[in-house]
Amino acid sequence: MKKTRTILALATLALGTAAPAFAQFYIGGGAGRSMVNHGSYTRTGVTVSGLDSSESSLQINGGYQFNRTWGVELQYTDLGSRNGTACTGGVCRSTPDVKAYQWGIAGTATYDFAQTWFVRGKLGLSSNHLDSLSGTVNGTTYTNNGSSKQDLLVGFGIGHRWNRNVTTRVEYERFGKFALDNGSAEGTGSNIGLRFEYSFQ
Repeated sequence: MKKTRTILALATLALGTAAPAFAQFYIGGGAGRSMVNHGSYTRTGVTVSGLDSSESSLQINGGYQFNRTWGVELQYTDLGSRNGTACTGGVCRSTPDVKAYQWGIAGTATYDFAQTWFVRGKLGLSSNHLDSLSGTVNGTTYTNNGSSKQDLLVGFGIGHRWNRNVTTRVEYERFGKFALDNGSAEGTGSNIGLRFEYSFQ
């Protein structure tokens, strides 16, 4: 009986020691290409449009894996700056650059296959932002006051584990809607990028 209790105690201690191998923090970053599609808006007789382009993006993230499957991730993505066209009275000029970015939090689900490969999906909330924009065309000043909008964050990626600490993954994310000119027009944002992550084990 005493021997059985000793074995059970050792097994419990071993399980408690092994658990952190699955529960771990990680940090990461990467680069990619973003697409932010906007509508157009008209204010003070000036129509602003064409803020649709593919731009370079940068992302930093961090997360926690509760086990091999489930986790949570925080992220910030700089979606780059883009310009469009402002027109009034038959005269059009390029707008100044306007920056787009997002913050997000999402639950993640990971499935390992082929030993060192995995797929990961994410579902959460994205806070999407556009900075203010102002300029002058044909003697008329126009302004986009900038805005923020919250929407669903959805992502999917495939990755490779190089060792117990370092992984990479290619990931596509859709951030949902971006509001232009305080919500008078809306567009959508997405990103595809290569991520590098370091896990603390």
